[in-house]
Amino acid sequence: MYHIERLEKKRKKYPKTDAIYFISPNKLSIQRLLDDFPPAKEDNEASGGLGGVMGKMALDTPLISKPDTRKLQYGALHLFFSSRLSEEMMQLLMSGGKNIIPLI
Repeated sequence: MYHIERLEKKRKKYPKTDAIYFISPNKLSIQRLLDDFPPAKEDNEASGGLGGVMGKMALDTPLISKPDTRKLQYGALHLFFSSRLSEEMMQLLMSGGKNIIPLI
């Protein structure tokens, strides 16, 4: 164990370090997790949403690629919830977690 930090506090980035997240399965905690792994600026500008990405991608381009870890809070993450994750919260995590999915 390296150190423990609170999710609601501003934290130093450790892009070469794995993180263990133990969070409550609620909207606020999941949103804070997503905030630690924001989409790349060029993803937001170029895509115009998923439809924009799909229209410009070659068929062999993966939908989910490994994000540039130098810009992320942590290099990889291990995600645990204090109780069962509802379907609604899973959808929230998946819809906003483009940069998180390859790191889990």
